[in-house]
Amino acid sequence: MLCLQSLWWFYDQNVTKAIKHKIPKIYPIPTESSPLSPFYSDPYKGYARAFPKWDQTQFPCGPLIPDTTLGKRTPSEEGFLFVKEMKSGSTTLAGITARIGRNIAQRNFGANATTSCTVRMVHTRARRYASRQLAKSFLWSVVREPVSRLFSKFFHFEVSRKGVRPSLAKFQSFISDNEINDYAYYFKTLSVRQRLNPYRTELYEEFLQDLLDGYNFIGIMERFDESLAVLQLLLGLETQDMLYLSTKTNGMYDRFRNVCIKIQPTIVTRLMKEYVYSPVVEAFTEGDVLVYQAANRSLDLTIEQLGRPVVEKAVQRLQWAQKRAEEKCIGGTKFPCSNDGKLQDKTDCLFADVACGYKCLDDFGKSLSENEDFRSLIDSQLQ
Repeated sequence: MLCLQSLWWFYDQNVTKAIKHKIPKIYPIPTESSPLSPFYSDPYKGYARAFPKWDQTQFPCGPLIPDTTLGKRTPSEEGFLFVKEMKSGSTTLAGITARIGRNIAQRNFGANATTSCTVRMVHTRARRYASRQLAKSFLWSVVREPVSRLFSKFFHFEVSRKGVRPSLAKFQSFISDNEINDYAYYFKTLSVRQRLNPYRTELYEEFLQDLLDGYNFIGIMERFDESLAVLQLLLGLETQDMLYLSTKTNGMYDRFRNVCIKIQPTIVTRLMKEYVYSPVVEAFTEGDVLVYQAANRSLDLTIEQLGRPVVEKAVQRLQWAQKRAEEKCIGGTKFPCSNDGKLQDKTDCLFADVACGYKCLDDFGKSLSENEDFRSLIDSQLQ
């Protein structure tokens, strides 16, 4: 009986009180055109940092590995390490991670076409990398606006995969049922050095600094091109390394059930927004909003450190190359799902639904050095 009472006391102190730990902000009643998230009216004044350029003599390659081990558990002390955050562009970013590992191996270390630098890009909590060798590994991730991420997860898993009809009641149930996973999600998944208690709101500022200091770079999904350009500049990569094709072009591949699923549109109703504009969701996302704001500010500081004109030119080159890579490669690439949503036996992906069209992207990337229009973009930066 004493143990049960202790359990209920702990729940009341750490869970129930977390929802009403402070006086909530007063938000206006949203309309159909109101922003999805109401939590960014005040300027961010908390901790942030400019991520430094990689200052080692060579790319953090780690031991060379065969392509067949990509996407599987590999040593996590060295190499190019990506933390996949749920519903934050992680499949596309995993493909970019895989291509960078292969490109660097072949370009810098004379590896063959089926060998890669050590890369990690599976969904895992970042504490797995607590013992990484800082001089031989590069740890990075990308975060998404928290409310947008929750809606994306709801429509992905509940609506598209399970066929649930979207409604306010279903979304509310989804939030409450997933508290153990999604309450202050970023603190739980991105923390490298220690296990953080997401209900200790009074320690959020301390948690935040510890989290950011554990990374070489954190990007922003809503600033996708900027984030890729900054990553490229921090590591001294080439534009071709950052190219990608969306694997959701013809539908969503469910690798666990080995089927293709039609992606349902994310339609957020006014009633759903009213629920988001509430103390419950405010408390639920407070930690994530703090991390997101800090990552946004850190991206700004990193751009200022690199030089905004330099970053803008890198973004311009990337967008130019990405558009033409899509024009060249999408039509001839075999994705896991066909144009009519059928699962295909053979694909042009590196593995599963990751790095689809990689051979076409590699060929196109190698041709960039001979493209006069692309060369002019480089020359204009040097002037």
